[in-house]
Amino acid sequence: MSEIDDIKRRAGIVTESVIYNKNPADMTNPDVRVNGVGVYSLENLKANVKVKIAELAKSTQKADGANAWGQIDYMINHAAMKEMIKTIIAAEEELEGEGHARH
Repeated sequence: MSEIDDIKRRAGIVTESVIYNKNPADMTNPDVRVNGVGVYSLENLKANVKVKIAELAKSTQKADGANAWGQIDYMINHAAMKEMIKTIIAAEEELEGEGHARH
């Protein structure tokens, strides 16, 4: 990996395809590679992120004290959620570029 690619990667700029395997039965739902996490179908990845965000919203309702808010901060900033969301965005952009935009 070049120094420029490494800088882009650390900045969250995707420099290569996140699509791991295209699904011929449903071209809008490919398998996508989430850095440091694994491979998901795009729809399963979205469902996973939605669950995590719902859990996060519940956590904020009960949050009391620095420790609870620290856990919420961790879920937002250090857990795999950021990488998952970046992958969803990159996959959607790739699909739109290939003419598989969602309607």
